[in-house]
This record gives sequence, C-alpha cells and structure tokens, in this order.
Amino acid sequence: MSSDNFQKSSIFSVNVSKNNSFNFLRLVCCLVVIYEHCVVLSGAGFPCCGLRGIAVNVFFILSGFWVTQSFLKSDSIKSYAIKRCKKILPQYWLVVLGFALGLSAFSVLPLREYFCDASFYKYLAANILALNFIQPNLPGVFEGLALNGSVNGSLWTIKIEIGFYILLPFIVFTVKSLREKFNGGGTDVLCLSRCICFPFCTRCLCRL
Repeated sequence: MSSDNFQKSSIFSVNVSKNNSFNFLRLVCCLVVIYEHCVVLSGAGFPCCGLRGIAVNVFFILSGFWVTQSFLKSDSIKSYAIKRCKKILPQYWLVVLGFALGLSAFSVLPLREYFCDASFYKYLAANILALNFIQPNLPGVFEGLALNGSVNGSLWTIKIEIGFYILLPFIVFTVKSLREKFNGGGTDVLCLSRCICFPFCTRCLCRL
C-alpha cells in the first residue's frame, strides 16, 4: 500500500527545511523534564512549576510531526515500518541491555545472585518488548527509593510511540477520506481536535 497519493493534498505535502527551531524546542523540553524530575525524585527544595507533563506532550507532538513526514515519504507501509524499527529499536534495546548489565555494580546483591535472579531476566524480556510496567526493577537496585526503585521510568514512552506508529497509517487514511467526503472541508476541525485530544490520549495510554 503506497502513501504517494496523500502527498498530492496540501495537508500532506509539508516539506520542512532542516534549518528550523525544532531542535531548540526539544532541547528546552528536555531540560525542563530533567530538571523537574531531579527535583521531584530527590525531594530537593528547588522550585518546580509542574511543566514536565507539558514538555513530554510537546515531545510526543513533535515526534508525531516527524513520523508523519517519514510515512508520507515512504514507498509503502512496509518500508515505513522498516524505517521505524531501524530508527528506534536498536538504540532502545541497547539502553535496556546497558542498564541491565551496568546497574549490576549498584545492586546490593553479589554479582552471581544478581545474574541468577529471575527478575533480571524478567526485566530484560519485559523491557525488550516495551512492556516495562511488567518489570521496571532490577534485583537489589535502588531499593527503597522513589518510584519503587524503577531503574528507568522514562521507558514508558516507548510503548506510546510504537502504538502511534501503528495508528498513523489509519489516521492518514481517515483524514484523506474526510477531505474527499467534505471536498477539503472539515480537516481543520479534525486537526484541531487531534491537537486537543493528543495529550489526553497519551496520558491514558501510559497507564496501560
């Protein structure tokens, strides 16, 4: 199935120069998330404005923009899926494996017990499949600390990303169908509703 037909419509033919401010926006959001998580997790008495949720939603929206561009420039849904897998999975799996091995140095358990513990392999299996909520902890690591010792709470975003990667082709087809049905009308309302509902949807999905 090709995405070529969608590029003929103005809403699907936005080409963005690499000289833009998206990286700056991502940097600002990244710094906000890091700062506020440090304050909350450490219990330090520094000011915290509660902006980290907004920053995460901005990350999702920017990601949605770029992923949509990737889909529209793909020859088929298969090539789109391959590009997404190559983009996210190798780095993600490296992080999961790196944390599992590296944090053995911070475990209260001896190395032999650490690597023989069933929860170590449960952590690897669950997180490789982006199901980090099943096993967010490593044996003997960060016990008694915030988030019940979760070693990398930010991994919850991966399953949301993958979920929207899967939904994106259906969303694009729906928008195209509505444009054809209403002769180009109704699209602005649809796009506005998506912008309003997007943060709500991500917050609901992150609890799954």
